[in-house]
Amino acid sequence: MDLPPDGRDEIAIGITRFIGPPPCTITFAFTLPVEPQSVALVDVDSGDGPLHVVLTDGAGRRRTYTVPSNWTGDILLAQPGRGTLDLTTLAPQSGFGSTATAVEDSGFDALGVVELAFVLDGSTALDDLALCAPRAPRAATSSRNGSGANPEILRSVARPVFGSRWNANLDCTSFGPCIATLVARRSSTQGHWSPLGEVLIDGALLGSTSNTHPGVVHRLGWEIPFDVSLCGVEVHVQGLCSSSAGFGGPKPGRARKLSNALDLVLGF
Repeated sequence: MDLPPDGRDEIAIGITRFIGPPPCTITFAFTLPVEPQSVALVDVDSGDGPLHVVLTDGAGRRRTYTVPSNWTGDILLAQPGRGTLDLTTLAPQSGFGSTATAVEDSGFDALGVVELAFVLDGSTALDDLALCAPRAPRAATSSRNGSGANPEILRSVARPVFGSRWNANLDCTSFGPCIATLVARRSSTQGHWSPLGEVLIDGALLGSTSNTHPGVVHRLGWEIPFDVSLCGVEVHVQGLCSSSAGFGGPKPGRARKLSNALDLVLGF
């Protein structure tokens, strides 16, 4: 996927040769609607039967590409042996020795494909399958502080993107030597008061992390799994600075204090 995200974010998938008695079908089922872009076909030579690529949208409507034999030629005969099939067009696509064609059902949604199937009749291999996820939620963060009573000391320094580490800075410098803690929960709330300040997160505990340093800005965070089923999931985090001096130490009233909250949307 290319970053930063835009309307043409793309995922490329490498696929090795599929071995089995022809015809064979390879099917991809997507948890989010996608827009297939292209796929590289390898070794669609004169000894193979036609290859079919079937895109199915969320309403069951289909677009079908038919790739005749000898579309790529045979690399062992000094022919190309490889060609890229454009999955965004219905126009005929000329290959080495034949032309691929496409038809689709009326109303087919090219931006809402939920299944992609390859029906192979020969020794063909697939590679570099490119997909866009135009409707997928974008990774985002926003700050929230309820009544405004808590100090604004928590700041996101990364977007919560799948397969990456999300980090935030918790500025505990005014507390002197302290323990900085970051807690993530499933829900947001406000108007609930505690001796530490206004509680801004609620629900199931998703994670907690902390570290100890002498009066500095603390960087805390978590690794986000590369799991598209998490796309669009909201996570709410809040920080806590706990002075090691305690309530009777040199910074009265600042011994333990909750921060503002950050609302995260996991995504691309």
